[in-house]
Amino acid sequence: MNSKYIGDTFRDYIFTMLKSKFPDAHVEGKVAWKNADIVFTMMELGKRVKVAVECKNYNRALKTSDFSKIHADYQVSLENNDINLLLIVSNYHVESASRQYIEKSRNLRFMTVSELEGWLVGLEPYVQALAEEFSADEIHEYYVEGRFEDIDGTAFDNIHVWIKSSLASDTGLAILGGYGLGKSSLAKRLASDQALRYLRDPENERLPILLPLGQVVHETELAGLFGKHFTARYSLEGYSYKTLMQLNSAGRLLIILDGFDEMKHAMTEHDFRANFREFNKLRVPNSKVLLLGRPNAFTSESRSLLIRGLSSIGEQQFSNFDFPAWEERKLSFFNSEEQRIFLNGFLKCKNDVLIDKSIRVKRIAEVMRDIDDDILQRPVQTRIVGLLAADANYVFKGISRFRLYSDFVKQVIHRDQEKRARSFIPATDRHSFLCGLAWWSWTRPGVQGTFLREEVPNSLLDGLSDGQAIDYQSKRTEYLVSSLTEEKDSNFLYFAHRSFHEFLVAAYIISLSEPSHSALKEISLALSDDVVDFLRESKEDDCFAYMYSTLSDAKGIPVSLKMTELLSSSTILLENILEKTILKLTALDIFIVWASKKFAINNKDFQSWLGKVIAFGENDAADAAGYIFMEIIYHDTEVSLLNPVAFISKSWDRMLSGLSGGGSKIYEEELINVDSKGIVIKDDKFGAIAESISKQTRKMRLLKGDWILINAKQMHSIFTQSMRALGFIGLSTGKENKLFEIPLDAVEKNMSKIRARQFRSIYQRKGDEFLLVKSTRRTTGKRSSRQKRDDE
Repeated sequence: MNSKYIGDTFRDYIFTMLKSKFPDAHVEGKVAWKNADIVFTMMELGKRVKVAVECKNYNRALKTSDFSKIHADYQVSLENNDINLLLIVSNYHVESASRQYIEKSRNLRFMTVSELEGWLVGLEPYVQALAEEFSADEIHEYYVEGRFEDIDGTAFDNIHVWIKSSLASDTGLAILGGYGLGKSSLAKRLASDQALRYLRDPENERLPILLPLGQVVHETELAGLFGKHFTARYSLEGYSYKTLMQLNSAGRLLIILDGFDEMKHAMTEHDFRANFREFNKLRVPNSKVLLLGRPNAFTSESRSLLIRGLSSIGEQQFSNFDFPAWEERKLSFFNSEEQRIFLNGFLKCKNDVLIDKSIRVKRIAEVMRDIDDDILQRPVQTRIVGLLAADANYVFKGISRFRLYSDFVKQVIHRDQEKRARSFIPATDRHSFLCGLAWWSWTRPGVQGTFLREEVPNSLLDGLSDGQAIDYQSKRTEYLVSSLTEEKDSNFLYFAHRSFHEFLVAAYIISLSEPSHSALKEISLALSDDVVDFLRESKEDDCFAYMYSTLSDAKGIPVSLKMTELLSSSTILLENILEKTILKLTALDIFIVWASKKFAINNKDFQSWLGKVIAFGENDAADAAGYIFMEIIYHDTEVSLLNPVAFISKSWDRMLSGLSGGGSKIYEEELINVDSKGIVIKDDKFGAIAESISKQTRKMRLLKGDWILINAKQMHSIFTQSMRALGFIGLSTGKENKLFEIPLDAVEKNMSKIRARQFRSIYQRKGDEFLLVKSTRRTTGKRSSRQKRDDE
């Protein structure tokens, strides 16, 4: 018995498959005087046909004599129309003599198990197309096998080891990699190879299915995901989702889910998790499900849950059975040898002059000398370099990634201009249209980056040259004929690679120069990590300065953390912020400086600066510093008390300088439940700092003696709400519980002697809470010299 039938009898497997498509199928069906293994009915040209099935699990191929005997057993039933067809299913293909006997028999059919599977699910044309897809693509001429980090051998070979593995845990493999590392090429290469293997040996090889998730983004159920792929895109006849799932349960499929990050862009976090629940339904015993995408589609919390299967309660992690862990692999960058091999194959393919090995080797040496290694580490960027290198006059020395993509786009447009029919439209208009198209498809509701030809709005063509077009439809068609957009199936368009799309989005943003308030709002919401990277490399400081000025002055424009990362790339802007006095800093300033500090956890100077903002800054700036301090506390893997102590001491510096009445002396009436409400703090010193101290810190005098308990999770929530009210978006949420116990003397050591005495006095008063209330007195904004000295 073949290993794929372990746990079931041969007949039961055949029955299960037939039952998935023909609900009336039943075993041991009575046919005249004989019991057939299985009986079912089906429609054929509008007529219902009754079929008897004989399952023969022999350890050899059936002979003509076997068919003759079985056929004779059913002859009376066939003649009396008790059944209309006899189907014999076996493990092995039969010889030509037996085939001839079957073909001459009007009411006899024969199938191997794999032929039955293919017929039931209806995927044979799809598998044939998949087998040819990689070889039909030019990429096969210069494809270089990728590798996984810290694992010997190619990624392709390692995946095949996983496919053949019989371990119960080896049902899901997640392949992660940043943009342009060859994930989709690997998926196509693997799917085509597996399709060829299946066609050569269908009895023992898995049938591959390659599902590009970015093209089915609105479907959240498996039936919809597969149905749209196979019916809308491939128009397969006889496709059956239920049968497909039976094949998966039988260990007969290799399912490749490519591009979950492209799916993510049009979904909420809730929908994204719901889709992963659906993916996990595919991971039944004996199944093989391969998942590919960019890791930056996940937050740290969602990656822990969706890929590693871990949920958290407080600091304790546990396995979440709704999200079984995926075996995780990370694609490596190209090494120098792989870069050289890729360029050698690519240049040989692209330029007849470079077929000469000596000329090609010289050009490759020039490229690798003048191009930074980090540009050539990604296959997609190496390909762009190759396209430019095919032009012997192109100079690479000192080029950035932004300039590289910019030159590549210009080259693509220039080649279009060389064709006489397209030369009537200026290159500047083609470039403007590409940027506008990229922005429209990036920000429109629905699937990001893919669109139908008819969906492209006419407004993108307004003001652009008509060329020789006679109407908008022909004009739109002419502008869409570009090497950067590709068409698959009827009118279904997309950018040839996501990195081209991201670059053009960045180019569009730069082209605005001085974006309006509404445009700036769209930009803030639309920024992604890779778009930000392109913009940072553009060095457009004037554009960033305008954005900063507008965001600082205007109200109601949401500010994403990606926007603050972008603004932090301007050295001039950052220097101007850091030269401000503490009292003139804004919340936006604080976030921009934070974005420039990649290692803020261990940056003591940055934390000291944050502490000064908390103690002496305006409320919004102090609250922003408080939010960032909470982020630092949460990401401090060593769980040091230094950061909570610094936060509490600086927060109390702020509260004590804001006591209603002022001065260094603590007045009795100011401390003993004024109006039975609590300690009164001036409103210009209150904000989220005072709210978090009042609600989420407790004295521990009776339990431990002179200690303070901090609920960092709730504090983080207070600061998050405060920052959202100011318009900041994309803030982290859902933090795990973190409680800190810190000694009172550690806090006092971070204060001046006067402040320490004041704080000790407050701590010793009755009650376990630090109850702070906002002053209702109107303040003049003037500060006494004593107050200023205290703050200093």
